[in-house]
Order: sequence, then structure tokens, then C-alpha cells
Amino acid sequence: MNEQKRQKIMLAVMAVLILLVVLNMTKKKGSSGSIVDKITGGNIEQLKKDYNNAVDRQKITLQEQVDFNHIEEEILNIRPQFWSYTKSGTPRGDIQQHLRNLAKTVNLDSMRVSTGFERPVSGCEYIRSIDFSVSDRDFDMKRLAEFLELIDKETAKYYWNECKIYMSGKTLAFSGSIRVYVFSKKAVSLFGRKS
Repeated sequence: MNEQKRQKIMLAVMAVLILLVVLNMTKKKGSSGSIVDKITGGNIEQLKKDYNNAVDRQKITLQEQVDFNHIEEEILNIRPQFWSYTKSGTPRGDIQQHLRNLAKTVNLDSMRVSTGFERPVSGCEYIRSIDFSVSDRDFDMKRLAEFLELIDKETAKYYWNECKIYMSGKTLAFSGSIRVYVFSKKAVSLFGRKS
């Protein structure tokens, strides 16, 4: 009985050796992978590389999310400095009326404010600019100074492109151009969910 067991063991060892030789020969003929790969059904080294690449991509994605959240937070912090699109569209009319109301606050009732000219900001898909021309004739300098001060104190920022005071005949005249920056619809939809 010991002899039969020994023969069976020898036959099993020979079968394994023959299998290893066959697998090794098929690898040399163009088949890729090791014996372990044949047994497991995959290239372990390639699977490890793929796994490590996936982990690296996940780290990058997580860092990109952190970066995006940081930028979003910064924008939300400065958002009060900008006007924004609303459901009804551009805030151009609201800004025009707001400038008129500021003028009326200091008794510059004759101040004219244009409807504004809106355009995209070069290189930025999230911000648009609107330029308004303002003008008045025969006004009191103290009231004009109060109007200019009110604009400077506004939470939303107004930028003067031009501001002239000159004599027109025997009266003082004032004309200027004010630029306002506005978050576009795309910015409002992208960053508006937290505000």
C-alpha cells in the first residue's frame, strides 16, 4: 500500500511539473502572465498598477473637490460686492433704478441714468459687466459730492470709468460712466445653491 501511495504522489508531482512546463512554453509563445496569473485568471502586476492608478485618481478627485469648495467659499464671501442675475434675467433695470434712488436721496432728482450696456468680461464666463452713463446739469456741488459718497459706500462695488464736472454755458454740468460687475446666470446656478 505504501508503494501505491508513493506512485500516486509521484504521478501527481509529474502532472504538476508537466503542467508547469506546458504553461511556461505557452508563455514563451506569446501568452502573457505568470503561472499565478493563469491560476487567478489575471495579471497580478497589471491589476496592482490599475488599483494604484485608481487610488491616485481618487486622491486627485478629492483634492479637486476641496479646491472647488475653497473657491466657492471665496466667491460666496465676495458675492455681496456683485449684482447677480435673477430668475427674471439681467439686473440691469434694478441697478439703473438703484442709481436713480441714490441720486434722489441727496435731492439730485434731475440726474439721468442710462439703461446700461451689458457685455461679457473677456476670459471669464461667470462675470458680465454693465456700463451706465450718468449726467446732470445745474446741480449743487454739495449734493453731487453726497451722491458720489453714497456710491462709494455701497456694498455692491461701482467702478467709475469716467467722471467729469465742467461748465456748460453758465451752469455746472456733470457726466460719468459707472461700471458694475454682475454674476452671470451660469455663476448663479453654479454657486447659488449655498447662498
